[in-house]
Amino acid sequence: MARFLVHGLTVETASTLGWDPGAELLAGFPGAPVRSAAADLVIQVTAGRVEAPDPSLPADVILLQASVRAVLAATEVRVEAPGFLARVPLAGGLVEAVVYDGADRHELVHVQLFPALAAALRLRGWYHLHAACTVAPDGAPLLIVGHGGSGKTTLCSALVAAGHRYLGDDVLFLEGATSRLLAFARPFHLGPEAAGALSATAPHLGERYGAGPKRALDAAAAWPGRAEWSASVPGALLFPRVAAGAPATSVEPMPVVEAAAALIESSAFAAARLPGHRAHLAALAALADSAPACRVALGADLLADAADTVQRLLAAL
Repeated sequence: MARFLVHGLTVETASTLGWDPGAELLAGFPGAPVRSAAADLVIQVTAGRVEAPDPSLPADVILLQASVRAVLAATEVRVEAPGFLARVPLAGGLVEAVVYDGADRHELVHVQLFPALAAALRLRGWYHLHAACTVAPDGAPLLIVGHGGSGKTTLCSALVAAGHRYLGDDVLFLEGATSRLLAFARPFHLGPEAAGALSATAPHLGERYGAGPKRALDAAAAWPGRAEWSASVPGALLFPRVAAGAPATSVEPMPVVEAAAALIESSAFAAARLPGHRAHLAALAALADSAPACRVALGADLLADAADTVQRLLAAL
């Protein structure tokens, strides 16, 4: 059994697998005393036989991502994948997963168990964002929103290399009650081109992340003392995309309504009628309205001269 402090929540993890997937998922957070008060959330993973999910798509599917789907039932959210089933009661406080003991470790932790944790945090009013965040030297946060392949990790890493602090490169949570952005502590994941452009990160690159070409980057070692646990309302919202063939990075204003739609698309369970779904949508709309939003078309210059490109980008905001 292990305990972690996750932004004030005590999360307890346990497993019968011989290793603890919940503890691996939360390894970037500080530990909590084992004999402290009762945990706010328990993640229990046990080995067992899991029936294959029904291949049909019932109307109550609230998340569909590769081989993983989440289904809303009367009293719980079920996260299903081949060899994996997690139950998250709507009453909160528990993630109970059963998994085939031979499951791929990376797949289990980051692809299957993480959505179950996100569902449990969603029931507490913490809203997932597929986004990065940096904090400029003047204290202004920049929220960088986009799906995989949009270039947000490259842009985030280039900003940090230029002197920004960081919350993370891919996953954040928006605390509905305070509108704070909360870091989800984990390594950065850089593709080979980004790693080549940011050569100072090379000594801190680790193993490949999953089956793709990206490698884990120990951000704390690459940029010591730059991590932030939370940030206030951002000074700007950036929505990057890789502009294939474009020589130079460009910036253009983005209407609030489009920014709100993109935030909804980036937030797991935003469209689901879970308890508090109206508050979820309202929080994302308020975030979209809190700061100027920009589309950022990332050109070849970001890889050729990252430092100069981010300075020109910041000047254009």
